[in-house]
Amino acid sequence: MDQLSAGVPGVMLMLAGTPEVFSGRRGLTELPPLAGRLDDPTLNTAHPNLRGPQLPLPRFGEPELVQVMEHLRHLWQAAVGEDTRVNAGFGPYLAQGWTAQLGDASPRVAIREYLSVLDRARDYPDFNAYAHYQFSPPADLRPEETLGAAAEEDTF
Repeated sequence: MDQLSAGVPGVMLMLAGTPEVFSGRRGLTELPPLAGRLDDPTLNTAHPNLRGPQLPLPRFGEPELVQVMEHLRHLWQAAVGEDTRVNAGFGPYLAQGWTAQLGDASPRVAIREYLSVLDRARDYPDFNAYAHYQFSPPADLRPEETLGAAAEEDTF
């Protein structure tokens, strides 16, 4: 963490998780040095620090998810130093599919899946995002992350 804060070229770190990951009994609180670095007392205020170690991720639907995926595509390409083989239309396709399955309750799933697709397309020349990707909700979804449920905000 200290090296990352000093700015390691080409390295980006993003942890995504439910509130329990960051503040639950079996989450990062089990590792006090790491929990201390990721703690942000402004997180649950009306004006959280948008440059802090954690960012509240509000619920959002397909249009916002498409925008996030476009930004992720650019960040991913900058981080690896090459263009992705994944068609630019795959982000909206993925956003539509996950929104249809989960609504606006869990954008973290779609974000994690999109990054996974970009990585696999880079690592496997025969990987075709449209042909090989399957929408399979993770087994660890909380009840409030399913379609139509009232969920808490995710945190990044």
